[in-house]
Amino acid sequence: NVTLPSPSTTNSMNYDKTLHRLSPRLTWMPRALYSCRCTHPSINIERLAELSLREARASGSPNSRVCIRVVPIHATCYAKIEDVSNAAVSIVRNHFPTSRKPGDENEREAKEVRPISYAISYRSRMNSQAHRQEYIEAVAKAIHNHDPLLKVNLTEPDVVLIIEIIKTVCFIGTFEHFYDLAKLNLREAACPSPSLKNNQKEKNSEVCDTGITGQVQDKED
Repeated sequence: NVTLPSPSTTNSMNYDKTLHRLSPRLTWMPRALYSCRCTHPSINIERLAELSLREARASGSPNSRVCIRVVPIHATCYAKIEDVSNAAVSIVRNHFPTSRKPGDENEREAKEVRPISYAISYRSRMNSQAHRQEYIEAVAKAIHNHDPLLKVNLTEPDVVLIIEIIKTVCFIGTFEHFYDLAKLNLREAACPSPSLKNNQKEKNSEVCDTGITGQVQDKED
């Protein structure tokens, strides 16, 4: 278990890098964005997020009064379509599994190795110039050009590519249990609402000119 300090004490604490594997950093933004950089190679940020969400589900409590979502991020870039597309391809290259082999989780009596399926989760806040359809189409096209074998699956993707734009910064990450674990929402994971239970797999989709379908989420205010 990793215990992080409260935001009120973060700025006054000096961390010994040999003792701490997680480096909390408070970013002052509306509605409080709290980032925590993992500096130790043994830490898997996706696994860390998954454990937090599964613990919330098992206990029936989000275990935090202020934290709503926990999002694993692999890279950040300027929120320009070309930069986001290039960063997304790099994330796909370095963090997407290359294939599902027979016997893998959720694979039923597979006889051959099959390509990885994915969906794209898009969210934008405080940026009126970021149009989700343009970003979805550009990223999906870039991924298709990088690896045509990657297939879009809006129902049960193997992995979800997370694109979060806040002001002029784009945060990009991946997560394999995105829909099973309430889209990274600790409160929904702990106490699922009836609408979430009934519509967990419902998604909005956009189709780009390459014929690739990408999954998106509604923009939050």
